[in-house]
Amino acid sequence: MAAFAVQLDGEFAGNLDLRLEQGSWAEVGYATAAWARGQGLMTRALRTALRWGFTALNLERVHWGAQVGNEAST
Repeated sequence: MAAFAVQLDGEFAGNLDLRLEQGSWAEVGYATAAWARGQGLMTRALRTALRWGFTALNLERVHWGAQVGNEAST
């Protein structure tokens, strides 16, 4: 697993991880502090982590899913 802390203005605002699976794919997971939501923070963090995963780890695909009703993740 590759795990990252996400900051906004120097404060911890969430975490993001790539859970490496068999073959060359991973599942992504993330959580954002309520105060940091709605600012595009996790979108930017996810793009950065995926760019790294596809280049440094040679990932071929990434899977993401959310629980039904988890509106904060959509």
